[in-house]
Amino acid sequence: NAGLAGINWNSKLMVLKALNSSGGGEYSDVARALRYAADNGARVINMSFGTYFDSTELQTAVDYALARNVVISAAAGNNNQTQLLYPAGYSNVISVGAVDSSGQRASFSNYGPNLDVGAPGINVLMANYLGSNAYSYGSGTSFAAAHVTGLASLILSRNSALSPSQVENIIKSTANALINQSEYGSGLINMAAA
Repeated sequence: NAGLAGINWNSKLMVLKALNSSGGGEYSDVARALRYAADNGARVINMSFGTYFDSTELQTAVDYALARNVVISAAAGNNNQTQLLYPAGYSNVISVGAVDSSGQRASFSNYGPNLDVGAPGINVLMANYLGSNAYSYGSGTSFAAAHVTGLASLILSRNSALSPSQVENIIKSTANALINQSEYGSGLINMAAA
């Protein structure tokens, strides 16, 4: 009776820290966290971070997790550019852009032909453990990616035998199509339809 409920409040969470307190880190640390999650039962991984520099080490770790039946959702980036951050830029990762409450692309959200879907990413209520207030609002494609991660876990709770590509196809095929595919990918996620 306190706080807020997530998208799938019966899911188990595995929290892994691969970056430092400033949000920086090494590909090797992220790759090690991906492998650890995949080897220890994770079915969905949220990657609400990224970089514009591709890495064979990161791609190999993503492929490792996907081969172990793990769905990966990643933030497209917050620089209003047509290039997506990595790992969102990988074709086998669900890349997520941010939309506002009216379904319009957030002005900061990265976009382009490789974007998969859009999700809420402006003024998202969140727990704030670092501040004096218990809750605050945040904006960014990181929040949008977390919505898709929650949706993927809901889909798997209905059918745990689905592969990562099947989960991605469900999310994309049930999204509400929007006019410009370059800005929205397959559209705005629709949890009820999925």
